[in-house]
Amino acid sequence: NDIKSLLKNITSEWGYQNKYDEADFAKRVKECFVFPQGFISQSKTWMKQVQKWSARLLHEQPQTKVLISNGAWRVALHHSRLCLMLGDHYYSSCEADSTWQSPLTLYANTDKNRQLKQKLDEHLVKVSANALRVGQMLSRFTTDMEVATDVLALKRKSPQGYEWQDTAVSKISAFRKQHEQSEEKGYGCFIVNMASTGCGKTFANAKIMRALSSDAQSLRYVLALGLRTLTLQTGDEYRERIGLDNSELAVLIGSAAVKELHDKKRASLAEEELSFESQGSESEESLLDEDVNYDGAITVDFLEAVIRQDKDKAFLYAPVLACTIDHLMAATETTRGGRYILPCLRLLSSDLVIDEVDDFDGQDLIAIGRLIHMAGMLGRKVMISSATIAPALAEGFFNSYQEGWLLHSQFRSAHPKVACVWVDEFTSQISFVEADKAAERCQIYEKQHQKFIVSRIQSLSNQVAKRKGVIVDCADLYNSDYDASSNEGRTLEQSYFEKIKQSAISLHQQHHTVDAITGKRVSFGVVRVANIPPC
Repeated sequence: NDIKSLLKNITSEWGYQNKYDEADFAKRVKECFVFPQGFISQSKTWMKQVQKWSARLLHEQPQTKVLISNGAWRVALHHSRLCLMLGDHYYSSCEADSTWQSPLTLYANTDKNRQLKQKLDEHLVKVSANALRVGQMLSRFTTDMEVATDVLALKRKSPQGYEWQDTAVSKISAFRKQHEQSEEKGYGCFIVNMASTGCGKTFANAKIMRALSSDAQSLRYVLALGLRTLTLQTGDEYRERIGLDNSELAVLIGSAAVKELHDKKRASLAEEELSFESQGSESEESLLDEDVNYDGAITVDFLEAVIRQDKDKAFLYAPVLACTIDHLMAATETTRGGRYILPCLRLLSSDLVIDEVDDFDGQDLIAIGRLIHMAGMLGRKVMISSATIAPALAEGFFNSYQEGWLLHSQFRSAHPKVACVWVDEFTSQISFVEADKAAERCQIYEKQHQKFIVSRIQSLSNQVAKRKGVIVDCADLYNSDYDASSNEGRTLEQSYFEKIKQSAISLHQQHHTVDAITGKRVSFGVVRVANIPPC
């Protein structure tokens, strides 16, 4: 009913206290609630805006109730927060309005020299105006961004041995043609590519995403990878084999140095809180740490209005963006600062391809599930790609996607169905997964996925095995005779390495070549471990 009662709902439990100086804390808290020079409600300009938009919100109550009832309020709040933070980021980078008339001596921020900058009511009103402007152009991030067209390498037939790529495209094209005139138009799409290593998945992914584009002729997606070296290699492959030049492809890799700095920040919350207070406006921080390798001309006029740095525009504008997945994770995980702004805007206009998805560990997969959910919520298509995708992984990610897509379908009146595509070097299948309940949809997907896997296993078993792996039983290692108190016997790790050595010797005895000159027996093998320390 009034501003005072509204503010009473905001408590310290919301997490806004900076407890870096316990001795001075009680005194500082009291000062936070003393306004000798007047409170924000004394600003006539601010009050006028509050009244205007409160009236508009009351007028929109029927639509708001619909959003709340069908769950699409989550999409509305996501877009609202995005617009608000981008408006804040933009106006915080501007100089204070020298003509602003205000009775207040309350300030919103400081400049880089720690000098008082924008008055509180000026900042709130201008941020609101810029957030409104962003909201009005938000749909243009979906419709007006650049795409790569006329990619000749993707138009050509695949060479002998790789015909499966064209088979997949043909089936997708036939399915789309069958449904484009029906009420099922505007459905979601979730793709699993499980072609074996060396069969050309990277090239196939580009062909498939082109076939799934709105005009079946263009490319616009983000290729997310787990390894920095793989990102650079994939960038090279896209340039050399697919023929994308630096005006169509942007490559961005994560930085170990950035991760190290991030870990140091987390180690000391006190130092973090102090730095934000002493360095001025947090809203002025860069939206992107690294530079983007992109040479295209950025001509979208509305980007100039809210995005100022060229590298930020390149991240948004490049038709195909190859990057390590950490650059996209911020879209779902940022709790403070503006690092989630660019990946969210990028996902508004780009489909998502996650390559070698099984390379990530359990905690990573939870985060990837959130990212896939957001891509669905923003109305994008998602592909996961790897030769070895466990059924539970595919089913879990499908569930994340279809839950996100349902929110999108409620928000944008799209069709709630999701078309699911399974592809490998032997076959391609595509079908709708639809049911009233989420559990039923997951059961349908599980059956369809299992059908695909059974067919794949049969086809693989009919092939001549070029390489055979040996799985060594290590259960006996857990009965190690190591005595920690006396430091005698082998540790579990030492027993493990000994098992590797003995297995290598055993395999050497079974598989070796005798050198004709020296008579020595020679063999080569690989021991693969999941990460660096055990090496």
